[in-house]
Amino acid sequence: MPGVLYGQAVTGTIFGSVLDPTQAAIGGASVTVTNLNTGYTRQMATQADGGYRFPSLPLGSYRVAVEQSGFSSFTQEGITLQVDQQLRVDVTLRVGNVSEKMQVTAEAPLVNATNA
Repeated sequence: MPGVLYGQAVTGTIFGSVLDPTQAAIGGASVTVTNLNTGYTRQMATQADGGYRFPSLPLGSYRVAVEQSGFSSFTQEGITLQVDQQLRVDVTLRVGNVSEKMQVTAEAPLVNATNA
């Protein structure tokens, strides 16, 4: 009898929320993920609840950049996506001039909150 074999996905997901300093959701913010190894880029606007999700990303090291009018821009680099991993990257944007930029260069330890 033939059986069905399931393999691990060779992609991963980066998702999260974009909030303001009062923890209110920022809908319509521009979120861009860039694979630092290949230059592969995807962009989307956050939902009304501030959420975003980039499924089926090729594995590698990523940069997440967030911009919204009336807020300082945000960039975090060194996010390493591994096989079948779901990484949560939440962002809190500060109210400020569009020319202000917040950049996080050190990789923070990521907590796997989706499965054990």
